[in-house]
Order: sequence, then C-alpha cells, then structure tokens
Amino acid sequence: MSKNYTPAFEAKIRKSLKAENADKLLGFLDSADPKLAFTVGLLDKKILDPKKAFLLELFFGFLGVGSMYLGNKGLAVIKLLTLGGCGVLWILGIFTTVSAAKRKNWKMFVKTYPNLK
Repeated sequence: MSKNYTPAFEAKIRKSLKAENADKLLGFLDSADPKLAFTVGLLDKKILDPKKAFLLELFFGFLGVGSMYLGNKGLAVIKLLTLGGCGVLWILGIFTTVSAAKRKNWKMFVKTYPNLK
C-alpha cells in the first residue's frame, strides 16, 4: 500500500505532534482515500514548528512574539504592554510553548479530518 504522504512530511509530523497523536494521524492517512494527498500537502504549510515557537518565546516572549506565532493575539498584546506580565507570563510561556504548539497542530488536524478523533 502506498502512503499518502512523503517521508519528509512524516518526519515533520513526528516532530510536531505528541507520539500517540502522530501515530494516529499517520495511520489514518495510510488507510484514507488517496485523494487526501492534496489536503495533506496544504496542511504541511500550516504546521507550527515547536522548536521555532520555543526559541521565539525564549528570546522575544516578553514582547509577545511567541504568543503571536501560536495565534494567541490577545495574550501577545498583554505581554507586549506589560513586558511579559513583568516576566511572569514570559517565564510561564517558556515552559508551555512546546506543548501548546503541538496541541494547536493536533487541533488543526482534527478539525480538518473529523474522523480522526
């Protein structure tokens, strides 16, 4: 059986999701209609990189850049205006950014493929 995705996409998925979610998604894509290859290619561009999110939060999180990358615009504005909540929100963000990026990626896939749940 041929796969509906490339090895590079598989590596990106394994890096961008929790292990059990990555296995679930790749198994779903293997058993799915080959026409899904088109949507997989589109989603490849929307996947957030947890490592990039962490580095943005680490170096520029007090300005809200990490939160903006994750799509949390309200939190980003609050961090910008308060310089990371006087450092508190920035420190919390450093520890939670990677899991937030993986969670956001998983939600995107579940929204695209409702049968994935």
